[in-house]
Amino acid sequence: MNSIQAKQIPIENFLGRLNHKPVKTSGADLWYHSPLRQEDKTPSFKVNTILNTWYDFSYGGGGSIIDLLMTMYNDDVSCVLNRLSSSYGVVSPVRQFETARAQKNLLLANLNLRVLPIFLRKVCMPF
Repeated sequence: MNSIQAKQIPIENFLGRLNHKPVKTSGADLWYHSPLRQEDKTPSFKVNTILNTWYDFSYGGGGSIIDLLMTMYNDDVSCVLNRLSSSYGVVSPVRQFETARAQKNLLLANLNLRVLPIFLRKVCMPF
């Protein structure tokens, strides 16, 4: 998974997987108790669902899902991307290409099985 793919993962989806639920909704903004601190009585963590960004007013920082995971787990970008890749089951572009090629070959094989009898009948080869 690369950073562009990672940034397409909705932050609210990621937080939901961690059992964090929004306390308040205001338009495109979802307000949470901060996942960065244990003692947070007032929701100070905002997720903008249109921009897919977060900001924690108590922490004084925000950003993308990558920034959030780097802050939560004290990891670098590479570790965060690996974590997201394993959590969301995203395959590498090479693997996506191989899967697409295999699907295309299967489709062609099925098509050949349907067309072959018609072709053989037309050239007068009974089977």
